[in-house]
Amino acid sequence: MTEVNAGVLLKQPGESILFAFDFNKLLNTSETLSGTPTVTGSPSGLTIGSATIVSADTTALGRAVLANRAVQVRISGGTDDVDYTVQCSCGTSSSNTRVIDGTLSVRDS
Repeated sequence: MTEVNAGVLLKQPGESILFAFDFNKLLNTSETLSGTPTVTGSPSGLTIGSATIVSADTTALGRAVLANRAVQVRISGGTDDVDYTVQCSCGTSSSNTRVIDGTLSVRDS
């Protein structure tokens, strides 16, 4: 799994990658993610799967990703040499809505 809030991420047009949006730094100590997360990409061209809240502790890029404090989604497609803005939005147990933006660069090399 690749963590989104780690700067600009790269993928090739033919790759299908499971990405994680880590909300840990945005949440209060006892706050968790809840509801149905949404992930969008702009411009159009990416295939974005169904986003889900991570239900068990895991790792992304060698860092811990805590259960109920991250969202995962599979992203594929994209056009070579295009930078996409991806945005993940999710509700929390404290009735907040948190948003993370990232950049996904598609390069065929």
